[in-house]
Amino acid sequence: MNHVKKLNQYFKELTRTYHLFFKSAPLVATCVLLLAPLQAIIPLLAVAAGQKVIDQVTNHSSFMEMIIVWIVATAFQQFLPSLSTMVQGVLTDKLTGFIN
Repeated sequence: MNHVKKLNQYFKELTRTYHLFFKSAPLVATCVLLLAPLQAIIPLLAVAAGQKVIDQVTNHSSFMEMIIVWIVATAFQQFLPSLSTMVQGVLTDKLTGFIN
């Protein structure tokens, strides 16, 4: 039963934390919320596009569209962690200013 109370308390604290984030900087908090799933999805897209390129090359069919998708997905894969860290830093600064 003690674990259930701890879990319940954890979710209460988490809810309060997200409430503070969105109250201090709604736009930046939304960006952080959107960037997290993108960071998980983009590598999958890059791998799938790379596989399609290989499949199309082995089938001797046109593969330029998939090369472009692969390049864009790979570029985003490299760019998103830096962007996410920057946006999280801005959110931290906004939250600190809001609390003070």
